[in-house]
Amino acid sequence: MQEEILKDVYDKAVGQILKKRENQDRINDIFSDFNFDLVKICPREMVLIIISHTESKNKFLEFLKRKNKPHTKDCDLILLFLCQTGFCDSEGLLEVLIKNKNFKEIILSYKNPEQYISNPGYHDLSEFQILKLSDKHHIVEQIRLRIMNERKKIYSVALNHLLNEIHAICQTLDSNNSSSFKKDYKADDVVNYLISRSIPHEDCICIRNLFDRRNSNSVSHHGSEQQVAWGVSQNEYYTYRKAVSECLNVIL
Repeated sequence: MQEEILKDVYDKAVGQILKKRENQDRINDIFSDFNFDLVKICPREMVLIIISHTESKNKFLEFLKRKNKPHTKDCDLILLFLCQTGFCDSEGLLEVLIKNKNFKEIILSYKNPEQYISNPGYHDLSEFQILKLSDKHHIVEQIRLRIMNERKKIYSVALNHLLNEIHAICQTLDSNNSSSFKKDYKADDVVNYLISRSIPHEDCICIRNLFDRRNSNSVSHHGSEQQVAWGVSQNEYYTYRKAVSECLNVIL
């Protein structure tokens, strides 16, 4: 129940309330002698509250910088803090991330000023094409989850994220879309947008079928007497991914 209450921090009105003097004093009292390891229990919400108060934010920053042997959850917490603060305090925290063997190569590449990747590896698109998605965090998250499940060979889950990916990209790019809600931008809207961008007919049909396949995916639905749900095979998944790749190469 307390975690549900913390989610109210995403409300803009609650954010304004937190900035009031009496609430700032209360936040200062709470985090003046606080075990910041407990933030891991509910990290996103807690970090938002902490950074709303300058002194608490600085204490939390120093806590993160003192991590000599950061574990995965420590690294996740650091990345979350950096994302919420626009990487303004990145220098000291990047040095902490380097101490984790899984992050070392990534951070060293990030810090390389001469780093240039003409093909970042996203659907074989160029860096100029994917720049349109670089600030679309909801899309990047779907891409991350899709790739993670691809590597685990959990294709039923990967297919759902693949659909969310193309769905969200089309909604973002579609100049005729007047809705900010994903639920109001449906399969027909996606296909109509692809047609308007001169996507080949067979790819449009494949994307339409992708929506239908999601609805018969055992991850999304348990099925019924009228409709049987079944898992997604590797070959089937990569057929759909190929169609998505071909669409993205045109629309981005």
